[in-house]
Parts: sequence; C-alpha cells; structure tokens
Amino acid sequence: MPTAQGAGNSVPRSAPGRSKKSVAEEKPKKQKAPSSKVYNLRVDDATDRLITDALAVLGQSRTEFMLASAKVRAQEVLLNRSHFTLSSAAWQAFEEDLAAPALPNAELVALMSRTPQWEK
Repeated sequence: MPTAQGAGNSVPRSAPGRSKKSVAEEKPKKQKAPSSKVYNLRVDDATDRLITDALAVLGQSRTEFMLASAKVRAQEVLLNRSHFTLSSAAWQAFEEDLAAPALPNAELVALMSRTPQWEK
C-alpha cells in the first residue's frame, strides 16, 4: 500500500476496496472512556487477615469494602479542611454574606419554633 512519509510516520493513502476519501477526511473512531479505574494495593498479611475477617462479617466483596472505606476517608479529609483560599472578590462577597442577617422564611420560623430533641 502506498504511504506518505513525514517526520518518521507513515500514513496510508488508500487501501484496496476503500473509498477514495483521504485519511484526513475520515472520521476518527471514538475510543470508549474506561468505565472504571484499576487500583493495585500491596497489603501485609496482618492487614489482609483483618480485612478478610471484616468482609466475612459484612458480606461484602473486597472491592465494595475498599471503595466504601476509601470514599468515607476521602470525604473526611475534604470536610476537615480548615484552610481555604479565596480571591479578593470572593472574600468580599463572603464577608457581605456574613454581615447580612438571614431573612426569616416559613421554614426558618418553623425550625426555630420547634423544641430541640434534647429538651423533650
């Protein structure tokens, strides 16, 4: 098959039985994005036994357990952040929101008129 040479790459010009469209005119095939990622973990024997025992109690697969545990920990990490960086405009808007009193609405009035659970 004839090829066009350039920068060390060879590109087919045409193939027998194919239309006369140039390679540049052909639509590239869409590659499917992977539906999941693969994580490989190295685990010592004691940790493996601990996880296996927990799996037996919960009736979960190793993957379900690892994903649920990792999600909970990731959420904890993100929710426990104490340092946030804001632009000057965002900081100004934040300060304005803090300084402005909340306007009462039906839901707020109902909430504030309830007896707290610990006082019942």
